[in-house]
Amino acid sequence: MFNRTKSIVIAMCFIPFLSAYGNEFFGELHDVENPGEVVLKLESGNLMRLKLLGPDFGKSREETCETNRSNESACELLREKLAGNQLGIIVEEVEGETMYGDIVVNRKALSLSLIREGYYQVDTDHNRSHALLEAEQEARCNYRGMWAKWRGNYEIAKSCAGW
Repeated sequence: MFNRTKSIVIAMCFIPFLSAYGNEFFGELHDVENPGEVVLKLESGNLMRLKLLGPDFGKSREETCETNRSNESACELLREKLAGNQLGIIVEEVEGETMYGDIVVNRKALSLSLIREGYYQVDTDHNRSHALLEAEQEARCNYRGMWAKWRGNYEIAKSCAGW
């Protein structure tokens, strides 16, 4: 009886551990389709199309990289950050054949890095992660990336000072 109970307790401890890793994959960049979608080559050799969650890529999210200069720059940024690196791929949602998630590169979440460096705001329609919102505030208050044009703005300074 004791061994059976002990086995059940041990099994229950490992079930969350095993299921937590069921949505993680490893691979490398294959292609950047548009600012919010990449194709990754998994270690198995299979290709995975992943829509990135977290950053607000705006209206051009679904448009190809060649659509306009802004998209070309956004796609090139993703290539620079991802190409040549071993990537951890975290699938957070699956909707039909479409996968949504994030990528870990050099031990950092891609979405968090893009927002913290001021390239994008948080897509609050689909993600209200506390870490991402804090990263956006950090970028805004330090006038990084897209926030640089607001340096000296009273409202930004006031909100960053906590007034």
